Amino acid sequence: MGIRSSMRLGWIVAFSALMTFYYFIPELEITDSRYVLGASDAFVRSGSLDMRPLVKADDNEALVDNYYFLIRSTDLAPDVIATAKNAGIGPFGKGGAADFYILRNIARLVPGAAAGEATYPLLPLYPIWPSFLCAPVSLLTSALGRPVYDGVDFHDDRNALYQRVLAAALAALTIVFFYAAARCVIARPLAMALAAWLGAGLIASSTSRALWSDTFALPLSFAGLTLFMRVVVARRTTSYWPFLLAALLSLAFMMKPLYAIPSAMLGLLVVLAPEIPLRSKVSFAAVCLAFAIVFVVTSFTTYGALLPPYFVPTRVESFDPSHILGVLVSPSRGLLWFMPSALLLFFTPFFVLRDRRLLVASVIAVAAVTLAILSIGGSGMWWGGYSYGPRLFQAALPALAFLALIMAQAAGNLGRPAQAALLSLFGVVACWEAFVHVGGVSSGRGMQWNVSPVSVDDAPERLWDWSDPQFLAAFLKRRPIRDLSPLPRDAWVQMPSACSDRFAGDGISGREAEFRWTDGNDAEILFAPPAAEAGSLTMEVLPLVDPSHPLQHVGIDINGTEIGAVLLTEPRWTRLQFNLPPGVMKSQNTLTLRLPDAHRPPASGDTRLLGVAIRRFALTSEPGASSLPVADICK
Repeated sequence: MGIRSSMRLGWIVAFSALMTFYYFIPELEITDSRYVLGASDAFVRSGSLDMRPLVKADDNEALVDNYYFLIRSTDLAPDVIATAKNAGIGPFGKGGAADFYILRNIARLVPGAAAGEATYPLLPLYPIWPSFLCAPVSLLTSALGRPVYDGVDFHDDRNALYQRVLAAALAALTIVFFYAAARCVIARPLAMALAAWLGAGLIASSTSRALWSDTFALPLSFAGLTLFMRVVVARRTTSYWPFLLAALLSLAFMMKPLYAIPSAMLGLLVVLAPEIPLRSKVSFAAVCLAFAIVFVVTSFTTYGALLPPYFVPTRVESFDPSHILGVLVSPSRGLLWFMPSALLLFFTPFFVLRDRRLLVASVIAVAAVTLAILSIGGSGMWWGGYSYGPRLFQAALPALAFLALIMAQAAGNLGRPAQAALLSLFGVVACWEAFVHVGGVSSGRGMQWNVSPVSVDDAPERLWDWSDPQFLAAFLKRRPIRDLSPLPRDAWVQMPSACSDRFAGDGISGREAEFRWTDGNDAEILFAPPAAEAGSLTMEVLPLVDPSHPLQHVGIDINGTEIGAVLLTEPRWTRLQFNLPPGVMKSQNTLTLRLPDAHRPPASGDTRLLGVAIRRFALTSEPGASSLPVADICK
């Protein structure tokens, strides 16, 4: 076997190992990416971006919960808009984005719409270009008779499988591109170390977990970084490189607007590079302009505006210093805890003060990272919603990786003691980041933090709760939202009510419309004893049973003492009642549900291990709870 064949085999083995890691380790988390493949299937089938047939086919996403699509204000009756305004619901964003309303907001207001189908065109809220890139996947899966959306049904099981495989492949490709870029300037061992650093951070905890817009944008950006390093640093030029680089950077922006930042960074470096001839720079700019024209024309024909609503700059809110502080130091989203390397790399320019070329490049990269932080801070939901760590910071990774390459080059010019100290510091930081990110998403508890004991979107003050940081959620037991509350006696605690947050412990998922699911093989309800003695526990539950899991064993104990067990086989609400042994109550109590048959619901995309849904529970003085009132704290 020749050297070239051995190198190709090495690349294939490395890519396969990375893809396997990303496929099996991080928990799949399909949220905003739910319709990426379905929209691609729908577009390939019809040639239209009106997604009403797709939405109708998805039985698992009611209109009142569907936030993935927009409705033009001109398609809505004036009385509907007036009703929305009176309910405090405004359009999506400002300026041009204000011409659209989010589907679920209208579905909740239009009588009968939630139970039927939309009667107005539905346009994608999130960038549509990732779906366009998935067209080859749609053609292949349709040819095999296994598309996500087949024109009649939306198949959640296929959606989950394809997203997991494709996200793992794209994340692995991102790391391979970064390693190739690193090899242009540093030796193999250090390049491998930097690739491991990048791959075990946000790439593992966010990029690889589903087909987010970032999952497409990052390999495009890093392919652009690799090409830039080969042309400018390694001087391996080709006649077509300006066209390819412009296409990669333009496509990255089309995946998600924040990627305008790394694309502009590399574009500016191309313009400033003295070794690049003017003709190549003009070719680069011309291709960027061509892609911009395609982007604008597509937007205009779809949304009737030069920019899609998701890309409109007025979506960014006014500057709020508290948001910036949150991006930097929040215990559940801050870079200080999740990516301290980003803060260290801000000092890169000080290590290259004597090299004018590297100094300029590092200052531009630092400016790009700073702009990304400011842009994230300008969002009203700067924490990124339901996520693990600072997922919105993914757009800064190309600039951050570029800084890491410059720092690695600078380290080679330091004396042995200083070099050892610098590399050791970054080694320790990289190990910490791997512990936080890989450990946090290899368990469902890291993501469960977002909804338990209460949704972080409904209670953003949790982002500043230093006693319950998300980066330790996978390793610490969940606790109620406040100190243990006395459990009322002879009154129902309603699980959909905010009052249940007082008692929800580890393994109790977030509030839903009528209940709360257990998540995992154990679920805890924590409480102080009622004022008067209680003799019985009553609980109403709905088991998750299906053909693959026809039984649901439920064992219940209080403070380690078993008080009962039951076998549930029917998917219906069941009232459980158990007598409490004398003396079982303490000053602090843990009611534990043992659920050995908890599992992921089939064909839903839900990654939680669901056991039973709990509608309400109560401690009673005597057996029998048919006519109990609702507890005062739940009214």
